[in-house]
Amino acid sequence: MARASDVILEFKAAYFLPTHRVFKDVFGSGALCGPELTFQLCKSKWHGFVSLDYLKNNGCSLGIGDKPTVQLLPLGFGLKYLFPTETKCVDVYVGLGLQSMFMRIEDGIPFIGQNMSQWGFGGIAKTGLFWFLPKNIVIDFFAAYSFVHMFHATDYSSYMNDIFLDPRVGGALFGIGLGYHF
Repeated sequence: MARASDVILEFKAAYFLPTHRVFKDVFGSGALCGPELTFQLCKSKWHGFVSLDYLKNNGCSLGIGDKPTVQLLPLGFGLKYLFPTETKCVDVYVGLGLQSMFMRIEDGIPFIGQNMSQWGFGGIAKTGLFWFLPKNIVIDFFAAYSFVHMFHATDYSSYMNDIFLDPRVGGALFGIGLGYHF
């Protein structure tokens, strides 16, 4: 359904299922949400994308009962290739991109107050389906896998050290987006 100026601005919500064992044990899975801009490149089936998401999740300690909190702010950009289908209201896509992520962990022990903020870099692979509705409304059903390597952290509580001895933060995303096709 490509047009001369093919731009889709959407707001996405996804279920994030982390793959790092200790990260998953402490913080579990959660909801990730944010905007994504998809734009056509040179009147082709290639499209660029830029996305910014946010996740905040409360966890449980592996030890003394504190309540840690994690905040993730992934910023992704890359390319999507759209495959038009026989029905002119659906396009299927695959995409690959780079992703940077800011992560903040607040340790819930009130008298210690350990907090940690870090940046990491990695990539994202995605696939999905754009469903074009009347009045330029678009619904995006998607799945993705994000993989980010965080910079190594030291001198934190034991579960924070366990998370960052193998400093990968990533996982599967399954979600839906609602947008507008310009």
